[in-house]
Amino acid sequence: MPTRIIVAILLFAVAAASTGGTDDRVVAEPGPADPRLPEHDEMIGVSIDGVARAYPVSELEEAHGVLRDTVGGRQVVVLWDKSTHAGAVYAPQTEGDHPRQLTLQSEEKNADTPFIDRETGSYWGVEGRAVDGPLKGATLVWQENVQCRWFAWAAEYPKTEVYHSHVGRHTRAVLVEPTDVTVEQAARWKRDGFNAAAVVLDERFAAAGYQKVSAECSRAGLDLYYWIEIARNPAMADAHPQWMASLGVHRDWHARFPQSPLPGAGEVAKAYPWAPITSRPAFDAHLARVADLVHQRAAGNYRGLLLNDLQGGPSSCGCGNLLCRWASDYKVPSTAEQLGGDDVAAKFLAKVKKMVAEGEVIPVWTTECEDVDLPPDRAPGGKSTGLCGSVPCADSTCPKKFAAQWQAMLTASPDAVALLAVSALQRPEAEQNTGWPVRYLDGVLRAQKAAPPPHERLWVVVNESDGAPTSAASFNDLGGVIVSHLKIDQSFQPKVVHGK
Repeated sequence: MPTRIIVAILLFAVAAASTGGTDDRVVAEPGPADPRLPEHDEMIGVSIDGVARAYPVSELEEAHGVLRDTVGGRQVVVLWDKSTHAGAVYAPQTEGDHPRQLTLQSEEKNADTPFIDRETGSYWGVEGRAVDGPLKGATLVWQENVQCRWFAWAAEYPKTEVYHSHVGRHTRAVLVEPTDVTVEQAARWKRDGFNAAAVVLDERFAAAGYQKVSAECSRAGLDLYYWIEIARNPAMADAHPQWMASLGVHRDWHARFPQSPLPGAGEVAKAYPWAPITSRPAFDAHLARVADLVHQRAAGNYRGLLLNDLQGGPSSCGCGNLLCRWASDYKVPSTAEQLGGDDVAAKFLAKVKKMVAEGEVIPVWTTECEDVDLPPDRAPGGKSTGLCGSVPCADSTCPKKFAAQWQAMLTASPDAVALLAVSALQRPEAEQNTGWPVRYLDGVLRAQKAAPPPHERLWVVVNESDGAPTSAASFNDLGGVIVSHLKIDQSFQPKVVHGK
């Protein structure tokens, strides 16, 4: 424990013992109080690889004693036992030669073992030891931490971060169309534990319909977000086929579409109906469209915008994988001026942010190809999904470009970031769950020497069949969950167009 914290705690203890309470003179010992928290608030502090973070006891109690987070690029779980007034920080895995990743959650019915892991149902105490169940006797990996008052921690770590759940609470939203928002449905969503509605905003619905949506959400006490689909735009693709995303130089996509013609001389295969913001004319057209939707249709005091599909089109290198979004006209002739660089989405977000200065602008992102998608001779254990055909870039170019584009986008966006985790992305059945995109994100960023963002800043978008409303309570380590009642279509059809 740092010396200055020990001194501050001892001073506090001596003053309390001699006066029967706190002594204001002690506050001055470490220096000027940090105003971010009341100086005598209790908290648990941890410092990992140069990143310090404070967890107020009030936040821990609001989270029922369990907070899952990422600090200094490492996953941690902070446990708090209200009955004993004690807490600690661990890596969410068992000690030993064969560590096991665990997801702990509160089990308030048992005061002696207030935590349970989802994986085995074993019961754990705040000391990090399993006392009952299949893992009885196992211990969690300890992370050095300290339980103290805020003034002591802030004196030792003046640049410390303070954990706060995103916008003060966990967002649970339902994704619907405007016509789905009725008095009865809004009340039902509220009863089911949702506190927000994400409503599709597009040209199919008139402004009057959105005024009704705003009124019903306000009446039910639901925050209102508008969901705008960006890249997958049939109208734009039909009007400007040259703006569509190219399928890239590889032709593995053809195995999935054997009836589609291959491009000939002077032709390029495109992913219909994807017209991503990666070309200059499409960028400008999408920006103008968003402005029109916001100014002419969006109604009420909405909390923010959700912008879906800001990356490139699917199968961007030609591998055939829907999750391959990193490239733009990969080694094929361009049919429109390409912007280039890893910060295209970041620039788009910055411009949209100016339109809604008082609201959030949340990008909705997909993951990239994974090792399991590699050809069988490159996939782990020889087990491949086949999604990337014969293209081996999932262990080289794809994660590098993903990390670079993600970091640029994250730097430009101060708000939350959502990750798609829907069955339409055609992940293997074993990965049809809400956890895999966050695990992918953390793993890829660490491998690329970039720190994963705090999980409270992340939202996950799940399909209704993959994540029922009742399961939304399991997302307390994230900033939010959006349960989609709609099909979020990520498919494409090959279409050959003439080059320049």
